[in-house]
Amino acid sequence: MSQQPMLMLDLEERLRDDADGEMRQRLCDDLDTERQRLSRLLDQGAPPAHAEALKTLIGAYQAAHETVQRVWARFHPTQADR
Repeated sequence: MSQQPMLMLDLEERLRDDADGEMRQRLCDDLDTERQRLSRLLDQGAPPAHAEALKTLIGAYQAAHETVQRVWARFHPTQADR
């Protein structure tokens, strides 16, 4: 079985080239800001269906944050503690 070349997304390429972690931090800050905004909406009270949708979105923003951190750390293992 031949190994096919790995497809790299634009975001992965940008994180690979982000040696100082500045772009990673901006992305994570933006994701956190939106997650916090959605959490405030949830805290204000929402109908059950809307509340479930907000919880799902909040989880998605958290997962995206963690994914950005992990992908960046994969490319920059010696700086991953930053």
